[in-house]
Amino acid sequence: MSGASPSAVDHATDIAYRVILSSGKISKPIDISVMVTDIDIFEHIEKPYLTGVVGFLDSTDVLGSTDFGGGEKLEITLSSDQIDGATIVKTFYIDTIMSSVKGNDSNEYIIFHIIEDIGYESNLRNVNKSYTGKASKILASICSEYFEKKKCLSTANDSHEMKVIVPNLTPLDAMCWIKNKTTTEDGYPFYLFSALQVKDLVFMDLESLMKAAPSNRNAPFTYAQADVGDVDIDHSQKRRTILSYSYSKTENLFNLIAAGHIGARHQFFDVTENYMTPIKFDVTKDVIGKLESSNIVKDKPLYSNEYRLRGISFNDIESRVTSQIGGTSAYENHKTFSERDTEGMYRLDVAGRSMSALIKKSPLSFVVNGIDFFKEGSHNTLGRKLRLRFLSNSENEDNPFDTQKSGDYLIFSAKHSIKKEGYHISLTGVKLDNGEV
Repeated sequence: MSGASPSAVDHATDIAYRVILSSGKISKPIDISVMVTDIDIFEHIEKPYLTGVVGFLDSTDVLGSTDFGGGEKLEITLSSDQIDGATIVKTFYIDTIMSSVKGNDSNEYIIFHIIEDIGYESNLRNVNKSYTGKASKILASICSEYFEKKKCLSTANDSHEMKVIVPNLTPLDAMCWIKNKTTTEDGYPFYLFSALQVKDLVFMDLESLMKAAPSNRNAPFTYAQADVGDVDIDHSQKRRTILSYSYSKTENLFNLIAAGHIGARHQFFDVTENYMTPIKFDVTKDVIGKLESSNIVKDKPLYSNEYRLRGISFNDIESRVTSQIGGTSAYENHKTFSERDTEGMYRLDVAGRSMSALIKKSPLSFVVNGIDFFKEGSHNTLGRKLRLRFLSNSENEDNPFDTQKSGDYLIFSAKHSIKKEGYHISLTGVKLDNGEV
């Protein structure tokens, strides 16, 4: 966005912004809104904090006068004049000056990298404490104890009761450490993330996310080259046009095999009882079958057991053998966060890790107009499903769409870009099958 008056709404974006710089070193916050030229804010479903980049033209020596030292804050307010729009306020810390370039003797263009306050402040804290209960309860306790005015919103579908001593981690590292060993009773992994549109953290399982209906079920985003540059199409259709997309670095089955997510033997040792629990993992039986029975995968899963070596399916080959400590009987009445009661529960842990890796096998990145996602009170990008349509390269009257790229995508990451040219979002989505559309 240009450095026009921040109180005026840019009609190309319907977004207004206000940026306030503050620091313990300066007596009064500084409004730098008119100097800001670009704001990019990044969300990722595997990160419990936002990051971003802010560019501004410093013609009044803001950087020098504040004695910048790396702990300054930016309060960014974004607002929309849409009927169902929002006013979103987020506080960030400036953690890095990415670049500083002199335009002439009287101005300098500066690019800051920023991190959400919860991420920066977590780095200042240390957790060395015992917790008991389900992961959702423990995460809520850590969140309320270390982060003022923050909650951890949860589906509460986690199944494992545990007792854990956090071994000198930051609060967010501790929460992610516990989250990574948490599944539902059916083995679905969890995600912990921060979203631009809500003030609290979100802790949700993959099954709940994938079973939700696409938010644009009856109005898919569509990519057609003829529509991208067509100035005559109506406003609502243009807002549903995929402006550009990238489909690259996909289908890396090789790395999934190397990580033991296709066919492998996983061994869990109980060091107290001197007992080993072996798990022969088969992605077709332990993951694909579960997804099909839950009706999440309906047609063509992202892995097929038709891939074979000398007549043997890849998933039937024990490509890797891993060993790790499972039980220690450290607590009389509780399990540790990695300890399980049965072989089946250990198998769920393995399946959850494989599921989390498999879903990222075919990512697709695309750019759309951002205004439809700018609504307060719910995560409208991360963790939501969007329906996309891409025309097939061949003329097929029965089905004109490309089934490889078309489908319902779970949004895994987002970049909100507020620039002079408009407000756009670059989204990365993932899916688990290539069904008919």
